[in-house]
Amino acid sequence: MKSNLFIENLNAASLNCINNGDIGIPKFVRYITTVNRSEDFEKYAKLIENFSRSSFSKKEIQNVNISDDSTYITKLLKWNTGEAALLTVSIDKINLNKIIDLLIIGSKGSIYHST
Repeated sequence: MKSNLFIENLNAASLNCINNGDIGIPKFVRYITTVNRSEDFEKYAKLIENFSRSSFSKKEIQNVNISDDSTYITKLLKWNTGEAALLTVSIDKINLNKIIDLLIIGSKGSIYHST
């Protein structure tokens, strides 16, 4: 699956749930992405960072690098409304799988998506 198409579909699904009142306003988003090639590393980090911004429909007030090395990146994004996103991208050198593990927790419920 093309990564951009995946993010677009995921964005549409989550925004529909929010707009339909299924989960309310999101307060926390967790993304874990595992990629099998180092050249995907930065690309996926940027994709999920951009998806976080579109999920909350605004630019974050804080973007903190928790870790940044040759095998994984972890960031924390915060908004002035109390919303937050924790993003982790790592390289899978053992199973050689592409995995995206997503959890959005809102005031009325949650969305979980894994592929």
